[in-house]
Amino acid sequence: AALPWQGLLEAALPVCADRPEKPRASTLRACGLLVEVLQPEDSTVDGSSKGAPLLQRLAEALVRGVTSPPPKCQWNACRAIGQVYQSKAFMGCSLHSQVHDLLLQTLCKEAGCSTNMKVRIQAVQALAQVPPDAAFWAPSAGDAILVALSEAIVAMAPSEGDGEGTRVEERQRVSYAKQLRAEVYLSGQHWAACATVPASSSARAALALALPGLRELLAEGEAAGAAEAMAEAAASGEATTTQRGGCSRWRARLAEEGLMPDEGDASSK
Repeated sequence: AALPWQGLLEAALPVCADRPEKPRASTLRACGLLVEVLQPEDSTVDGSSKGAPLLQRLAEALVRGVTSPPPKCQWNACRAIGQVYQSKAFMGCSLHSQVHDLLLQTLCKEAGCSTNMKVRIQAVQALAQVPPDAAFWAPSAGDAILVALSEAIVAMAPSEGDGEGTRVEERQRVSYAKQLRAEVYLSGQHWAACATVPASSSARAALALALPGLRELLAEGEAAGAAEAMAEAAASGEATTTQRGGCSRWRARLAEEGLMPDEGDASSK
């Protein structure tokens, strides 16, 4: 007999709007797990009293979760959105374009503007789950992601308040910052591989503000990629003649579009 995933998800949606934090946070996380096993034919079923298809109502519930504190609910909702993007139900749903527009706008806002580091990490991580199909990478979508990543890079710049907390708080902040940098790099790589057209003037302007931090982030990501390639080669006993971590896809794409000038260009007149 088929397992009642659809019914379980239907029952979970009202709890996503409950006021108590713990059941709401747990249910938002559970929604991500349930959508992974939801079948495409279940995602378009209309609710008996709601009218809208199940996947659309789930997207709306997750958007409310992302935009409604406390942070634990927000980051669980961001994580669930990433799981929606990777699900068969989403890819097989006739409404995936409308759902995508709703989810992407919400993720980009949190990735670029959230004041909570863990929420921002999960939002950026979810952006890397957007399917590579061109249907999900309209010019406006590619621009929105690039702007959000640029804003996240700018926000990661050291501020006057850094280092003023306790030793535990400072270690935690450093750990989260490291994770966020890694996720931004991976999402940038994904953008470079999937964006269908060059960046618009507004996206270029946002990226220009992030260039100093972006240079550092690319160098870190490329060095990590090279180290990983060398470790894999050593483990397999093979010699490496090339470094996978050389010039990243993101750097190459930006250079191709004239968005990544050489270090000396800024000083040359």
